Amino acid sequence: MTGILAVAKPCSIIVEVKELFGSESKSQVYAHLHELLLKPTLKDIPVETICYDDACHLKKFAQNKTRCLLTATSQRMAKMTMVVDQFHFKNHVDSWCKQNCNPYSSDDLQEVNTEVCEQLFAWLSRFPRMTKHMNRWRFLFIILYVLDKHNENVKQKLLE
Repeated sequence: MTGILAVAKPCSIIVEVKELFGSESKSQVYAHLHELLLKPTLKDIPVETICYDDACHLKKFAQNKTRCLLTATSQRMAKMTMVVDQFHFKNHVDSWCKQNCNPYSSDDLQEVNTEVCEQLFAWLSRFPRMTKHMNRWRFLFIILYVLDKHNENVKQKLLE
């Protein structure tokens, strides 16, 4: 079983796509974000907020007392603001989550499309008939190709 983790900007530009093995776990998401933040293109860019459907668990994972001291990037991730995207927040009933991962409590996020990945996956779900019977490598090739074309279309619209 294979899936993907997509990292996108609020404008819908996909910054990174990583393969997920089995089900989506906190450790896989954390490892992929850690690796992404190490890239030279993002190392010094002030990424301050992560919007993710399970941000409450990811935030606790990142703030683990041992884990957050392992690298400079893990220290950076432990200090980042992590919020649940607005689409999923209504399902988060835990008081810790409501207090620490509320996307509505940040003035900086009021005009931000926090649901961009949900919108991308809704759009991408139109392709399952095409990919249903593919092996892992063909699936990943087609997904990367489709997402690359998506980025080209978004960039063209932004330039218009």
